[in-house]
Amino acid sequence: MQDLRVATLAVMHDGYRLSAEAMRALVEHVRRGGRFDEPVRVTRFEDGRLMLRDGLHRTTAVMLGRGVFLDGDAVFEDMTYTMFLAPALAAGLVAPFDPRTEVRVADFRAHREEVKRLLRTGGDALAFIASNRRAYVRPRRPCHDSLAAFFAECSPYGAELTA
Repeated sequence: MQDLRVATLAVMHDGYRLSAEAMRALVEHVRRGGRFDEPVRVTRFEDGRLMLRDGLHRTTAVMLGRGVFLDGDAVFEDMTYTMFLAPALAAGLVAPFDPRTEVRVADFRAHREEVKRLLRTGGDALAFIASNRRAYVRPRRPCHDSLAAFFAECSPYGAELTA
């Protein structure tokens, strides 16, 4: 899959968290031939659709820097849509959603931390997750269907990263 054009990957996110300065540094790192310590995570669903699950910023830097993954840049995980629909606390899925119709918000750390706190203190983490979907889920829009469209339409960085 190293010849996969990363710009074609669908995204599971609804925004970027990093500053423009931090993103510039990532893009320049890739343009200088740099690699990342952790591979990004790409989910391959039962219908063959590929979605970027983890590593939006790094993959954006790869898209702008060289356009394709090199060996070891990404891990492709076979999963089903059903696996994302319900919390899987042991696996760390504390923000379930339907990737066919929804995306995760860019930053749901407060939600994740509250779930962890509830688990530590014996609270009802599952009830909290169910009653707080609006904190971590947004509707999927056409711009989420490819990284290129997402960057063009939803990036806060403007043209400064593509120069």
